[in-house]
Amino acid sequence: PPRLFSPQDDGRILVGLPQAPGLLRLFPGGGLDASLTTTFDSGLSSLVRQADGRFYVAGTYTSVNGTSSYGPQRLNTVGVIDPTFVMTSDGQTYLFVQRADGKLWGGGQFSTIDGQPRDFVYRLSATTPAVQALTWNDAQRTALWTQGKASPAVVRPPVLELSLDGTTFTEVGSMTRFGTFWSLSKVPVPTGMPFYLRVRAYTAGGFYGNGYSLLYSTLQAYSAGAPSDRIFANGFEG
Repeated sequence: PPRLFSPQDDGRILVGLPQAPGLLRLFPGGGLDASLTTTFDSGLSSLVRQADGRFYVAGTYTSVNGTSSYGPQRLNTVGVIDPTFVMTSDGQTYLFVQRADGKLWGGGQFSTIDGQPRDFVYRLSATTPAVQALTWNDAQRTALWTQGKASPAVVRPPVLELSLDGTTFTEVGSMTRFGTFWSLSKVPVPTGMPFYLRVRAYTAGGFYGNGYSLLYSTLQAYSAGAPSDRIFANGFEG
């Protein structure tokens, strides 16, 4: 049975299979999306999706779309092999884990990567910046969190947390997605003093998706206690 699932921003779901054709995509209602035509001659064991919609796959396959390939692949948002991602290997990659900065760790059975000696583990640099930003709208008592480019995609709604000292945080609630950003309104922040907001989010990776990583974005903000159209930005990753 399938053990790899990754929801896309449009509601469709990527499904990694342990045997050929390796990858399927389903509509929200469960129907098969026939527009994804990329096929593998064997199964996938890891699938990692970025915030920009592109995703990396790895597994036991030896060919992709009928062309010999041992190494991992990156697919674009519609599920087509991305020709700008080229990596050579003398063996197979079985799992991926993506860090908050967009760098990708790979593990498998190989001894060289791109002609360089690498036994079992390697790290790839991010090809685009990993973008994350947490902002505060004091007028609407609303926290907004955005991701982009090589930032790892979250697999469940992120949680907003509040702190008065920047050390001890209390959960406020789960954020809701609106297009390209996550939001939580009516946040009960103190007035007339600085406070800290933190987003806690989960990303998935590893062998058959069994690995989870935490992603944090933290912001120090201030509430004037009266309606204001000011937006306090300068979100940073904790």
